[in-house]
Amino acid sequence: MNSLKVVLQKSTIQLFLWMVVVLLLTRQVPFSSFSFISNIAILILVLYSLSRKKEVFFEYGVILLWLVLLVAYSIVSQNNLSYIIRFGIICLLIPLSYYVKLPIKSINILFFFVTIQCLFITFIELYLLFFQSIESYFPIRFFFNEKEWGDIYTYSGYYYFIQLKGNALIPFAYMLTFIFPFKSNKSKWILRIIFLSGTLIAGNFAFFISLFCFHFVKYININGLSKNKAAIRIITLCFILLITSSIIFSYVENVMDRKQDNSLSTRTDQFHVLMNDVQENTLTILFGQGLGHTISEKTMYRDYTDNVYYELQIVYFFNQLGILNFLIFIALNFYLTIKYIPQKNLLWIYICYVLYAVTNPYILDTNHIVVIICLVSLNNFPHMDKWKEIYPKRELHGNERDEIKLPTI
Repeated sequence: MNSLKVVLQKSTIQLFLWMVVVLLLTRQVPFSSFSFISNIAILILVLYSLSRKKEVFFEYGVILLWLVLLVAYSIVSQNNLSYIIRFGIICLLIPLSYYVKLPIKSINILFFFVTIQCLFITFIELYLLFFQSIESYFPIRFFFNEKEWGDIYTYSGYYYFIQLKGNALIPFAYMLTFIFPFKSNKSKWILRIIFLSGTLIAGNFAFFISLFCFHFVKYININGLSKNKAAIRIITLCFILLITSSIIFSYVENVMDRKQDNSLSTRTDQFHVLMNDVQENTLTILFGQGLGHTISEKTMYRDYTDNVYYELQIVYFFNQLGILNFLIFIALNFYLTIKYIPQKNLLWIYICYVLYAVTNPYILDTNHIVVIICLVSLNNFPHMDKWKEIYPKRELHGNERDEIKLPTI
């Protein structure tokens, strides 16, 4: 009885901290100034929930040793101490998040707050469509820009791109609806439509590419199908791609033309600035400029002085880590991903998340940590206690408990 109380208490604490994290992560409009609370909550959550199995202590030791050496190098490089701590915590929490296993209710909490974000941006979209025009909406756009909440813009007045902070997890939540064991098909389809609508309203091109890849692989997954059904599916896909190819190419060309003078140019500029800076000498090429390093340079696109926010955040991490540390960091996370998220359907969702996050500032941050924790928790779902949390009236018999598996995508 006492052990059960301890388990329930731990679960309650975990879910409370998780709720704080997801709430502030998705409701950055208007609570962006409270993001530090989310950072504290995710730090406490990860450290509190770490696995205490003896076989993982060696992995903990490797992670901590690497981080200590990296922090020491950064201090010797005379980087800003507060930034060293900030990025050191990120480098620590991302690998440690693979050891966190939350109750399945954590996914319900994620769905709830992502739904609120989708409804919020949908409301803005409808308001702009019915009550504003391409000439009159600029004060609203300037208001969001001034608050640093994101951007709202349109090219025609018939479709507004609502690209706000808090949108990062919408496509991820949408993909999760294909593997999460809902109580009913109705709730599954309602959430799926809400998340897909939110993705479309956000209008992020990387979101669209990621979801296209997700559905493409889902559709061509012909394992277990008969030869005739597999052939029909492949032929149907080829036919659809053939008749829609001109529309797709036209859309992609228009998007690339729009981005050429703004988004792509800014990213290209960031890439050159960060890569030129890390190539200062052989030492910085191998070991980077150290955690918390900032650049003092101005270009025609931006003043990068003391900047720690980049659209190409992964390139900024490469600037801080250098070739050797970056390869160690990637190899470490690759090893942990294969070990703790081995199910192919979950692994593919993770890949699709990285696909859209890597070209946006949604990677190597709290969003990234939340994604890992969700996937690890779902990977550990097939257990009696967690199954009953969702289906309390479901009774399992014999070896049926061991046969429970997540649905495939």
